[in-house]
Amino acid sequence: MRTDQHQRKYLKDYRPPDYGISRTRLRFDLDETATRVESHLQISRRTDDEGAPLVLDGVGLKLLEIEIDGTP
Repeated sequence: MRTDQHQRKYLKDYRPPDYGISRTRLRFDLDETATRVESHLQISRRTDDEGAPLVLDGVGLKLLEIEIDGTP
């Protein structure tokens, strides 16, 4: 799936998200040619549907590394 295309969303189609972010910690390394951002998110499931996927929308970003509970 391409992540560089935006889809139109309508209010009638809104439903609360399956996950919530209760804590965010960001660290920025600024350089003349690039910026690197390290983020630590505390994400929790808001639904009983254990099949609900966690989707991270990184449009325009380059993912270098990801860990969940300390596991790559």
